[in-house]
Amino acid sequence: MKFVTNKPALIYNKTLIIGDLHIDRGSQLLGKIFIKKIAKDINSIYQKNNCNKLFILGDVKDEILSVPSCIYTFFDELDISSVSIVKGNHDGGIDKLCNELGYKLYPPSGCVFGKAGLMHGHSWPSKELMDQNYLVMSHLHPMLSIKNKFNISHTTPVWMTAKINKEKHTNTKLKLVVMPAFNSLLGKKIDRGSLGLSPILKNNIFKLNSLYIYGLNGILIGKLIDFLEG
Repeated sequence: MKFVTNKPALIYNKTLIIGDLHIDRGSQLLGKIFIKKIAKDINSIYQKNNCNKLFILGDVKDEILSVPSCIYTFFDELDISSVSIVKGNHDGGIDKLCNELGYKLYPPSGCVFGKAGLMHGHSWPSKELMDQNYLVMSHLHPMLSIKNKFNISHTTPVWMTAKINKEKHTNTKLKLVVMPAFNSLLGKKIDRGSLGLSPILKNNIFKLNSLYIYGLNGILIGKLIDFLEG
């Protein structure tokens, strides 16, 4: 499993893994330009890494109940035939789209792919996911405010990883990976409140002091606990 350099995407078993597209939110702001750009970015990463499958870890769309027409437009722009989606909290009604396009749809509890458990992150993962080597989720749109040498702050998307708390779970090999949102218009500064938006981070199965943060360039920034306030 590897991070794609300078992109909020993973490659695993020749599969491109992304999450949190919220296509209609971007479309509302920028119209078809946004749809074409985000589809072009996905196609480019997919082709450069010789992938044969795309996994979207939830929140394909922003509208919770309906499926706007721009979602169909987006998938028309993708040059990818094998697509799987793990249902996110914004993906109500997407079942019909997946049936029409021949995509595989998994429940919010996630699915097992290779030695990885894949889920959106707004609900509790199934037991099978917790038995894998990796647990990969999106949902949090993590960003971090960092000061440069001139003491000027800028906010950047980040990855988060953590090892299992051995006192809480028997699978000591399990490693958590939290993805940044693929939609660059999204992002939420990490704080204790945002971490609580995912059940998996609420009960100390993964300790806060074991959460590490990485930039999109793959460079380790540090421990998350050192950046949390309060």
